[in-house]
Amino acid sequence: IKKAHRKKALLYHPDKSQGMEQEFLLVQQAYECLSDTQERSWYDDHREAILKGWTGSGTDNNVHPDDMVFNVVPYQHPSCYQGYSDSHPQSFFQIYQHVFTEIIQNEMSSSSWDLNFP
Repeated sequence: IKKAHRKKALLYHPDKSQGMEQEFLLVQQAYECLSDTQERSWYDDHREAILKGWTGSGTDNNVHPDDMVFNVVPYQHPSCYQGYSDSHPQSFFQIYQHVFTEIIQNEMSSSSWDLNFP
């Protein structure tokens, strides 16, 4: 992994390749993920499902998509946001504000209790 990362990082490095910043970022994120033993073991355990196109929607593991209140899988990696500026629509704060708003709305609509969230 380390050797493959180094090779790809040199290939896509912003100082050497113009316009390849996104690819470089993906290579860095993949290396961080695969260098973590827990993350790597999770990917190893789910390899077949991922290669078949599993998206975390629950369709391949006997869970009907309608049973999921909100799919948080796409938001479990730093690649889902871009920076920390409040003004950028894809910033950390904007993305996770959306995620938590969706979760709260789904909880409120599926609950019989009278919930008062701020």
